[in-house]
Amino acid sequence: MRLNSPATVLAAELFSELFSLLVERDIGRTQANFHATGRELHDKLMRAVAGGSSLVTSLPDLRPIIQRVLPHDGASVFVDGIYNSLGSAPSEEDFRAIVPMFNAAASSRVIATDSLAERIPQASAFLDKAAGALIIPVSRSPRDYLILWRKELRQVVNWAGNPVKPVEVGPHGDRLTPRKSFEAWRQSVEGRSREWNENERQIAESLRITLLEVILRLTDEANQERAKSQQQQELLIAELNHRVRNILNLIRGLINQSRHEAMDVEAFARIIGGRISALAIAHDNITRENWAPASLRDLIDSEAQAYLSGKMDRLIIEGDEAAIAPEAYTVLALVIHEMITNSVKYGALCDNSGTLTVTVKCDTAGMTIAWRESGGPPVKPPERRGFGSTIIDKSIPFELNGRARVDYKLTGVEAEFWVPGRFVTCEPRKGTIER
Repeated sequence: MRLNSPATVLAAELFSELFSLLVERDIGRTQANFHATGRELHDKLMRAVAGGSSLVTSLPDLRPIIQRVLPHDGASVFVDGIYNSLGSAPSEEDFRAIVPMFNAAASSRVIATDSLAERIPQASAFLDKAAGALIIPVSRSPRDYLILWRKELRQVVNWAGNPVKPVEVGPHGDRLTPRKSFEAWRQSVEGRSREWNENERQIAESLRITLLEVILRLTDEANQERAKSQQQQELLIAELNHRVRNILNLIRGLINQSRHEAMDVEAFARIIGGRISALAIAHDNITRENWAPASLRDLIDSEAQAYLSGKMDRLIIEGDEAAIAPEAYTVLALVIHEMITNSVKYGALCDNSGTLTVTVKCDTAGMTIAWRESGGPPVKPPERRGFGSTIIDKSIPFELNGRARVDYKLTGVEAEFWVPGRFVTCEPRKGTIER
């Protein structure tokens, strides 16, 4: 036996070491590229769904990102019973027919196949659209899925002879006789797609983990938003119950107190109807602003229009623009209603010559409403003080901790109401507004 020289052996060993190093470097580079691709895919997917969109609605944005690392012909998403697809993919009806088979699988790992119809016969119904599938579960059972599809790839395989050569009967019975020629035998392979290689499977597994992270984050955000909405709803219901009780108690008090002012049922209906109408106007103004502070000017206008239709030029509102908090708005509505009602009955607005001037002035402490009537008949102080006078004199001091003063001067009623600043939001002075 001829032995290799030491130089030849050394050269062979050096070659094998060098070859091993090259192979190891190539494997390391491949793995590094794989990990870099996985990180890039993860980052891009997280950015794509940063807006909080669901996986179903994000499919058009996600598919181009996935396509660059996992080539496919179509994609489907099935989350919370909602189906969406792009490209060459089965219809929703065909997909729902095979979902139970997906759910029956015990594994939560990625399933890769180049012939889904071999695993699930029902998949042959859409063989013209997709043959192979990369099935990526993205939730617990009952599962949600991202599926990447590959079309059928028809191939022709050349064999050195028929691989299913028939048995021939010879003199010694059934025997496989040697082939008589080396003629190639061709076989058509159908119903299969291009195979998913090992790198693609690993990337798909990384994609599954990323999508699970996305789904969990979206679920947490949805749960937080749901809890926040529920808290807001409970708060609104509690606030509504509180306001309804207050309004009902206020109406009951108005009815009880107003009955002493009326001489008959008709007068009682007119008095209580006017006061309830004032509350309704206040409520409309508040709800129009979604329970935010509402305009004092709008309140005065609404009350005056009921009595001064076509004669609004007799009302002058000047000074600052003030918005009143809802908890104070109904109190002011009743006071303004009583003041205007008295002016229409006995004061400057009871004839055709008088005018009413309302001046609003705001400072850091609160808001002052100056009420001045002029040009009407001579004024006399009321001989009897009814519930309307109680509303004017007592409502703001007792309900809002403010102040109220009314002077019955011969030339016209003058009044001043002060409301604490916590109930008032003021804007720059707009000047005088004449109707």
